[in-house]
Amino acid sequence: MSWVDQMNDVMGYIERNLTETIDMDEVGRIAACPSAVFQRIFMLSANLTLTEYIRRRRLSRAASDLVGTRERVVDIAMRYGYD
Repeated sequence: MSWVDQMNDVMGYIERNLTETIDMDEVGRIAACPSAVFQRIFMLSANLTLTEYIRRRRLSRAASDLVGTRERVVDIAMRYGYD
């Protein structure tokens, strides 16, 4: 499996789990390297931390839900982990 395939698999895992806790050890397993190494590589390639990327994706999804649904703000916030 190429590095691009592994990166795509990691990104797929993150996208599928934005409403759940994202397990960094699982991210490392999918990337076939220690999670700390993957996070460092991600930082170098994306110019932001993996944690920041996940936070931004959650905010983006929450904003989309706010605009595209009639759900209550508090329900959307709770779904994406904002207390």
